[in-house]
Amino acid sequence: EINGFNAKDEQNLYQKIREAFIIRIQKMIRRKLAYNKYQFFKALNVNVTFLQSHYRRFIAQVKVKKNLEEEKNKIHNKFVELFNEFKSKWDNIQNKSRIEIHYFSISNDSYTNCLIDKFSLKEALQLNRLIRLVDPNLEIIYILPFHLNDEILTYYISLLENIGIKKIEDRLHFFVPEATEFFPCNYNLAKLIYFSPKLIKEIKTMIKYKEAYIIPGEISHLDERLCYLFDKPIMMGNISQIDLIFNKSGIKSVLELNEIPFPISAWDIKTEEEFYSSLAHLIVTYPTIQVWLFKCNLETNGKGIAYLNIGNIDIINEFKLEQKNNPEFTNELYQEKLYYLLPNLLIKNAKYSYPNLYSNWSEFLQKFLTEKGVIEC
Repeated sequence: EINGFNAKDEQNLYQKIREAFIIRIQKMIRRKLAYNKYQFFKALNVNVTFLQSHYRRFIAQVKVKKNLEEEKNKIHNKFVELFNEFKSKWDNIQNKSRIEIHYFSISNDSYTNCLIDKFSLKEALQLNRLIRLVDPNLEIIYILPFHLNDEILTYYISLLENIGIKKIEDRLHFFVPEATEFFPCNYNLAKLIYFSPKLIKEIKTMIKYKEAYIIPGEISHLDERLCYLFDKPIMMGNISQIDLIFNKSGIKSVLELNEIPFPISAWDIKTEEEFYSSLAHLIVTYPTIQVWLFKCNLETNGKGIAYLNIGNIDIINEFKLEQKNNPEFTNELYQEKLYYLLPNLLIKNAKYSYPNLYSNWSEFLQKFLTEKGVIEC
C-alpha cells in the first residue's frame, strides 16, 4: 500500500479507464455511422426531391399543354359553329337591322411590325369601310389603334352626309382599346383588343341581344379568339385555307386557277435548284425583259425584295448574240449554261431594296426559300 493507494484500487482505476476508452471509442464509431447514415439519407432526399420536382413540373407542363389544346379546340369549334349558323342565316341577316364590328389588324409577328413605318397609322387606313352605312339597317362599331382628331372625324362625317347617309352619329361608334396605353406600339390591333377587357365588356353590352358580326383585317388565330369573346360570328373563311392564299405565291395560284392575267412569274419556289432553274427558264423564254424581281412571300414594306438587271451583264448579252447567230445554240443549251452561271451572277449583281438588311446573296436566298417566294418581271 502506497499512500493509501493499494493494488486493488489501481486495478479498479485501470478498469474504469479502460471502460471509459471503450465507451468513447463506441461513441465515436456510432457517431460516425450515424453521420454516414445521415449523409446518405440527405443525398437520397435531395435526389428524390429533384426527381419529384421535375416529375411534377413535367406533369404540370403536360396538363397545361392539354388544357391549352382543349381551350384552342373549344374556341375553334365555337368559331365554326357561329360561322356555319351565320352562313345559313345570311340571306335573312343582310336585310335586318344589324351591327358590324370593324377593325383592320395587320397580322404580322411583332418583330416584322417593328420594321413597318407608321405601323398604327397603317391599321387605320380602311376608314372607307364607313361607306357601308349607306345601308339604313346597318350600325357600325369601328375599332381604331388611336383616337381620331375632330378634324378627320368631321371630314368623314360630312363625306358620308354628302352621299345621303342619315343619322350617322347614332349609327357610327368609334372605340380605342385601353391596352394601347401600356402595350408596345408593335402589337397589332387584334392583340390590343384581346387584351382590353373594358373595351370587350362595353362592346358586348352594345351588341347583346342584337344581330352582330365581326369584319376583321388580315386574318390570324386571334380573330377566332375575339369571335369567342364577343360570342358573335366573324366574316372570314377557314384560317388554314386562308393562310395558303394570302401570300404572293397563293395569290398567283388563285389567279392562274381562275384564268385571270397576271405578270410573267414563277412562284412557290422551295429549293435553290428550283430557284435557279426557274430564273434561267424565264430569262431564256422572255429575252426582252431586262429586270427580274425576287419577292419573299411574306415581305412587308419592300423589305423582302431583291432584283437583277440582266441588261448590264456581258455574259448574258453574249449568249443572246450567239443564239441569234448560231442555230445550234438552242434554248435548252442556253438555259443549261445559264443555270450554272446564275449563282455567281446573282452574288455579284443582285440588288436589294433594303441593302442593310442582307449582308450577302446567300442570306437573302435563304429567307426567300424559307417563305417560298416569287420571281416576276
